[in-house]
Amino acid sequence: MTEPKGVTMTRLADYLPATANQQALRLDDIVDKEVTVIDFRLATGSYGEYAFVDVAIPGKGTVPVITGATFVISALKAAKEANVLPIPAKFVKRGRTWIVK
Repeated sequence: MTEPKGVTMTRLADYLPATANQQALRLDDIVDKEVTVIDFRLATGSYGEYAFVDVAIPGKGTVPVITGATFVISALKAAKEANVLPIPAKFVKRGRTWIVK
């Protein structure tokens, strides 16, 4: 398809979140680090619900983090519902369970 003369068409990629083209980290990659949760998007996969979380890490900028941890997803939903995003957070692992501080 050719663009009409003098008209610049946008691309679908222009509407992606800023972190969409970055390699997603896992919670294990940011365990015990102070971060700021900017926003998140939910999706459903073969193992249930999971979240793509945009996280600001000091010195690294904003990076995407993916998690299916139900406790973390519950906290993310509650924070969004309370309209408090962005919010500081620390993700801690105790055995096989994730704790949000």
